[in-house]
Amino acid sequence: MSTRTILSFPHWRANPYLTMLYLAAEADGWRIAGTTEVDELADGVRELVPGDVVHVHWTSPVTAGAEDQTAARERLDQFTRTLDAVVDRGCRLLWTVHNEIAHDTSYLAIEKAIGDALAERATRIIQLHDRTAEAVAMSYTLPAEKVTTLRHASYLGIYPDTWTTSEARTALGVPQGAPTVGFVGQMRPYKGLDVLFAAADVAASELPGLVLLLAGGTSPSDLAVIESSLPRHVDVVRQHSFVADDELGLWLRASDAVVLPYRRVLNSGSAMLAASFGRPVIMPDDTPLAQVYADQPWLTTFRTESDRVEALAAAIVRTIRSGRWTSATARAFARSYTPYDMSRDYLRLIDAMDMTKEAA
Repeated sequence: MSTRTILSFPHWRANPYLTMLYLAAEADGWRIAGTTEVDELADGVRELVPGDVVHVHWTSPVTAGAEDQTAARERLDQFTRTLDAVVDRGCRLLWTVHNEIAHDTSYLAIEKAIGDALAERATRIIQLHDRTAEAVAMSYTLPAEKVTTLRHASYLGIYPDTWTTSEARTALGVPQGAPTVGFVGQMRPYKGLDVLFAAADVAASELPGLVLLLAGGTSPSDLAVIESSLPRHVDVVRQHSFVADDELGLWLRASDAVVLPYRRVLNSGSAMLAASFGRPVIMPDDTPLAQVYADQPWLTTFRTESDRVEALAAAIVRTIRSGRWTSATARAFARSYTPYDMSRDYLRLIDAMDMTKEAA
């Protein structure tokens, strides 16, 4: 039997989600290939044979580097031709809807057109939760007969978890008894850090000694914005660079809770990461994830229809005061669906597409 290929796009070998997803398929004999470039994707498709799979994840590389609307449109056309070639070669096209559209895009209409092109041509569309079709409906329509749900697993076993809370706080210079909230991940404007900073100042009046932890890559322009809006009455410990895998636990273990203040985010690996380290999560109530995890004790939401700063401050206070119990439920949730579970479910999905093809 010849080796079957999954061509993943975009494919970053250091991306933990992709590593987890393809684990069982690779063990079952699938060759995992991938690229982050549209040109290289087209080249890779030409080498595929019937029965192979092209799996599209994030769409941002399609228009990345386009200098204007005309260039972005040309890249869309090239990408669409590549998708057509996948179908023409008798391969199967998978699309996982991670985002409604690429974050911070300058080409909103073209991003929506990318979604339309994928929805029309995909063999199967993977959603990470059942609120996806509703959440993206303003941008494109997901054909119900193509959609299947494959949950985002936790990260148990993926990142080293060797730090105790006491050790992590000592390493970061955080007082052992201080109430502490953390934000771990790329620091970008759409993520609502200004609201977090203002809310931390408000929460400090009820949580004396509150410490805010910030860790993640930050561009020079975004760093300037962050510097100008940092809280004034809260100690801040921060690192504005990529957090290595073996240091994620340092920042998460030092935090009593993790705040994800961003809005209009369809999915969040950060929520799963926090739960994997037994850390409760705070997020806005108007995100799809707030509805998906509404019954989870480790999640606290804050209202966005009222004063967002005051609402987030109150949520920080509630979450830190409920500490140990919510931490235990977060860890239990992480154990309920592991990377192993997700990779096996993915293998079942592509095997089922094989059987559907044979029956057709």
